[in-house]
Amino acid sequence: MEEKPSKARIDDAADGVIIATPEHNHTTSAALKSTIEWLSYQIHPFDGKPVMIVGASYYQQGSSRAQLHLRQILDSPGVNAMVLPGNEFLLGNAKESFASHYHLKNEATINFLGTCLENFMKYVSLVNGLNAPNEEILKPAGANESTPVSTDANSGASASWNASAAPVAKPITSNSTTPFDKTLDDIFGPDLGIEGKDILDTVTLD
Repeated sequence: MEEKPSKARIDDAADGVIIATPEHNHTTSAALKSTIEWLSYQIHPFDGKPVMIVGASYYQQGSSRAQLHLRQILDSPGVNAMVLPGNEFLLGNAKESFASHYHLKNEATINFLGTCLENFMKYVSLVNGLNAPNEEILKPAGANESTPVSTDANSGASASWNASAAPVAKPITSNSTTPFDKTLDDIFGPDLGIEGKDILDTVTLD
């Protein structure tokens, strides 16, 4: 029995994954590329998983090339991640961007990052709702195998069916052992005000 869950297991259990990449020679790092290679062989934890990309670099480009390449990698066969469109957080001049305790200095940068993260949490709910098994969405609450379900639009059953099906159509969030809000506060400071930050897990590459 393993003492510590593997990264693949953590990725598979998470509602969504945020990947932070540097930019090395106009692309993502070799370590991150190798990790995704291993995770795309046999186990495929990113398949259908909502993913957000963020990045930082020492110069003004802010990992723009690395993020573009990483999007292409995550979209490749065998990975098949659902990468959040837009909402590109490209932190340039990283050496000068942080104050003590690694908190971001610029208020506008903090606000933009908060907006991106809020959009990602909405995206996670949408994607996980689409990935829910059909029987959980289409089967009315309380129905069993012998209960006929009318599909006649004139039967008047559509309103009650929607009401009964709504609770099971909502995506379910996992119980996080590493609260996402605490991780954000440790990295970006408590000024990053986002409600519901604790619905996601974080994974750090060693």
